[in-house]
Amino acid sequence: MNIGLIQQHNTANTTDNIKRLCDGIRDLSSRGTELVVLQELHNSLYFCQVEDVNNFDLAEPIPGPSTEIYGRLAKECGVVLVTSLFERRSAGLYHNTAVVFEKDGTIAGKYRKMHIPDDPGYYEKFYFAPGDLGFQPIETSVGKLGVLVCWDQWYPEAARLMALQGAELLIYPTAIGYDPNDTPEEQQRQRRAWQTVMRGHAVANGLPVVAVNRVGEEKSPSIPPSTIPFWGTSFVCGPQGEIIYEASENEEESIIVDIDMKRSEKVRRWWPFLRDRRIDAYGNITRRFISPLLAFMFATITSLAQPAIIHSRIGQSTVASDSSVVVTLQHKMQQFNHADKETLDTDIYSPKSANISPDGTKFYINSLEGCATVAYEMG
Repeated sequence: MNIGLIQQHNTANTTDNIKRLCDGIRDLSSRGTELVVLQELHNSLYFCQVEDVNNFDLAEPIPGPSTEIYGRLAKECGVVLVTSLFERRSAGLYHNTAVVFEKDGTIAGKYRKMHIPDDPGYYEKFYFAPGDLGFQPIETSVGKLGVLVCWDQWYPEAARLMALQGAELLIYPTAIGYDPNDTPEEQQRQRRAWQTVMRGHAVANGLPVVAVNRVGEEKSPSIPPSTIPFWGTSFVCGPQGEIIYEASENEEESIIVDIDMKRSEKVRRWWPFLRDRRIDAYGNITRRFISPLLAFMFATITSLAQPAIIHSRIGQSTVASDSSVVVTLQHKMQQFNHADKETLDTDIYSPKSANISPDGTKFYINSLEGCATVAYEMG
């Protein structure tokens, strides 16, 4: 598949930014591209360098003026088009939203950015609510597109969930650059890390990756002004992380890259990572952090050959079963507590009871004071 990328330097003139993008899309179409990917928040300057309520005026509904422009252009050029817009969902509710257009100009789907940063120069939490559409690939005439946005690129969970739902290509519209106060060595470490983590997603999931970044220096209107030199380096890599194309760090580019979409099948046969995932052992992955006690108990529970019903009180009900299991669990908990009580970040220091639900799906720990109950899903 021929994929077109536009790495553009934006200015404060939004009308001109959009015009140059439209000209670039038409040019890529004339050169035979089937899919065009634009950078993050491509209509304007990257306004998140500062917190300013006036910047909410840049947001627009979806559908709205920009979807009208880009939908009409996708139909004119006969391309699938991935855009990135500042969505006004309602008064006071905004999202950083990727919108994908089909070749007939209709909206094939959209994705609201899930991971929202809040760093110096990247104050996105001020502007955007986290996405609520999940990690769902978008069906198009050129394949199922796993569209994510910028900060999402640092999270392997996002890429994995897209892959598990059949995404054939991972796409990241991006706006990222250097901190001018960092040393040149640190700047390059960060740029390379940015690329490396996405190449890792390609390898881990056996999928090609497309990342399109903006380029050039952008100053905010704040006093004193904030400045971000965006590092460009838009790139495409294959399902083994191999770089197929890498753009300049400081120049605009409009290029077409040919990707062999059938190669993923071959790579996944050689490296069957999805086959060998231990889905029975990943239950704790949805926790914010795993404390020592929780990790220890989870390992103990999952090591049991069969879920057991334990004779103990759960609320107002009593369940009868094999008491030897609870004795074993409580003994291990007491051993652990004696050794590591000072390091725990939970109030469950001395167990009053350990219980497994009648259907064998949940394990409960009750604190000595009876003031806390923690439930664990059984694998």
